[in-house]
Amino acid sequence: MDAKRLILALVLLVAAVAGGLVLIRAQNPPTPQGAAPADTPQISAPAESPKAVKDPSADSAPLEETNPPPAEPQTISGAPANQPYPGADAPDQPPDQPDSSPQITAQSPTESHEPMVQWYGTGGTGPEEITIGSTDPGSGFKLLCRLTNVGAAMENAALADYFTTVADKRLYQENPAAYDTARSAEPNKYLGRYTLCSPVTVNDRPVGALAIGEVSVRILENEESIASVKVDLSGRRWRLAPADNNQPNTAAFFYTLYYGQTPSDETAVLRIYKSYTVNPKDYTIDISVQLVNLSQHDLSVTFDQIGPTGLHKEDPRMDNRRAAYGRFKPADDVVEVKFENRKRLMKQMSPNQRIPLSQADDTGPVVWAGATNKYFAMLMYLKPEERQAQNDDVGVVAESWHGGFYIQSAQRKDEPVYLTGVVVGAAGAIKLSSTQERQVNFSVYAGPKDRSIFTDKDNPLFKPIYHRLNFLSTIEFGGCFCTMSWLSLNVMWLLKVIAEVTFDNYGLAIIVLVLLVRLCLHPLTKKSQVSMMKMQKLQPQIQKLREKYADDKDTLNKEMMRVYKEQGATPLLGCLPMLLQMPILIALYTGINASVELRHAAFLPVWITDLAAPDALFSWSKPLPLIGTSFNLLPILLCVVMFLQTKTNPQMTGQTAASSQQSAQQAKMMKYMMPGMMLVFFYPAASGLTLYFMASTAAGLLDQWAVRRHIRRQEQIQAAIETTVEMPGKAARGHRPKKPKDPFKTGL
Repeated sequence: MDAKRLILALVLLVAAVAGGLVLIRAQNPPTPQGAAPADTPQISAPAESPKAVKDPSADSAPLEETNPPPAEPQTISGAPANQPYPGADAPDQPPDQPDSSPQITAQSPTESHEPMVQWYGTGGTGPEEITIGSTDPGSGFKLLCRLTNVGAAMENAALADYFTTVADKRLYQENPAAYDTARSAEPNKYLGRYTLCSPVTVNDRPVGALAIGEVSVRILENEESIASVKVDLSGRRWRLAPADNNQPNTAAFFYTLYYGQTPSDETAVLRIYKSYTVNPKDYTIDISVQLVNLSQHDLSVTFDQIGPTGLHKEDPRMDNRRAAYGRFKPADDVVEVKFENRKRLMKQMSPNQRIPLSQADDTGPVVWAGATNKYFAMLMYLKPEERQAQNDDVGVVAESWHGGFYIQSAQRKDEPVYLTGVVVGAAGAIKLSSTQERQVNFSVYAGPKDRSIFTDKDNPLFKPIYHRLNFLSTIEFGGCFCTMSWLSLNVMWLLKVIAEVTFDNYGLAIIVLVLLVRLCLHPLTKKSQVSMMKMQKLQPQIQKLREKYADDKDTLNKEMMRVYKEQGATPLLGCLPMLLQMPILIALYTGINASVELRHAAFLPVWITDLAAPDALFSWSKPLPLIGTSFNLLPILLCVVMFLQTKTNPQMTGQTAASSQQSAQQAKMMKYMMPGMMLVFFYPAASGLTLYFMASTAAGLLDQWAVRRHIRRQEQIQAAIETTVEMPGKAARGHRPKKPKDPFKTGL
């Protein structure tokens, strides 16, 4: 009897299992073999909330709900697009199988007044990459952007007119076809085009540039939250929208969020579209983020738009990579540019720490942020919602998006770096009514820090928004207090004009520029030299006064001033012309140092082939102390020219101001120390700067020789005029001594 009951129970159990499987099969029919799953989503109609149709090919993961919005809100925005995204007419394809992405910790019902629901996200089926733009000179594009569906991010942006090494540029200019072959045969030697940005690591996870980070969504009913979720989309796979033949330079991705009380009751809530657009003859990347409410409820949304992830080091001497941002000053109606040094940031910030820029000061809102190095910049601007078709009458502040920009520490290949970004809705979430769409637009400048692009209206790459956002101030001229940016910018303009005359040979243009400046400063130099020579002649007399009035300083100063006045010499006149020249010479130095035109620009065919790097006559692999891995001839020539200048300068040889043996020894010591210091300072410097300084020193030496030669000639002429010759016979009546009057004939 017990055996019969056992057999009957087993039969009933098998029947129940089989019936359950049949029921599940009926509710979830398998996809026919060979049928292509639809991957163009459809925005749900307002009349009903779409249900989740299971699609095993799609990438999704359950997202457990969370209650609070982001703790550190930030902003990003842009102008809305006028055309719908491709693929907006296909039905939804939410997935059934979760991916391996980490889930967000759920809150229990006791911690929130919202009902417990399960969230799902649907994206792409696997990693996908796409490129827009081109590096082909014939295409007219300035950028080639490599995009990935992981986070809807950018892998990098290659610049069509700039190369990684000078060897790449020279071979490409000689033979483009041979360059492509050499790139494949020797990838370690020829590194290709120069690229901006690269993925970094945040919280031990890779993050791509311009990715969408954390998204916070709240479902509202009567202004109260009934369900919410926060999910980081920077590591999730988005779906790639089908290409649009009408927009060949655009690539778009989308991601959809669902929720439901049970897996079979999933409801589409929010779809996020993100598109990139690159246009010919333009260094700007247009990014749009469209938020589509697919539910029958109001939504409250914030999202983190990650910005540029840092650039490569350019200067061989120092790391001048910066985090840059523009703060709008309403009182002056200008955008003020500020920088944060990378090394200082790394010392101040703990790993993965985020610093909101909106809390830095209260002078005005931040409107753009990005990364710069010596020659290039990648700057992300959040456009106002009202700005349509580049309407310049609209202000630059995206007030409606309540954005908050930030800087965050990160890692890249064991090197501490940083990234910038903006949280849209940081100071007030974006509200979406049922079935409403809103679009946030960004403009990213990715290119060289070229003065003409930012200011010259005749330049085809110029845009008025560059000038309005003050991108020109991202060109750094050093921290010297006497540096005048306007003067350095004019030097850069003049250098470019001269280069057009010298057939784009910037080395020759630097020499011509130095000679022109020295020619203009010749009157001041002449006055300085004349005053110095007068002071030199007075030194014996001044020395006697110092010995005579050694214990009476007041009398000594009065007597010295009397001698100077009688001889027509002014001590200050020897220094004043030099002080007046200093701003111009510093402007030459800083302007040449910051000119992107000098990067990979050659002076001679086999030597000084890159004016932005040391001349490196020959090199070796193992670095030597104070020398490095190359023999640089140009700094040694500069040292020789500097030594010749000190030998011809009486002040450096102890012939003028040497009032004692000790001062004479100090002067002789400086004669050797100055050239040695210049050698140490300029040995690792860019050859363009060394060439400028050597040309300036040689021109100064020639100018000094010419002035002194002229002064000696004038002295000889003056001495010949003043020479008295004794002539035979009686002297002229006017020069004869008068005879004394006879006292006896004098009347009483």
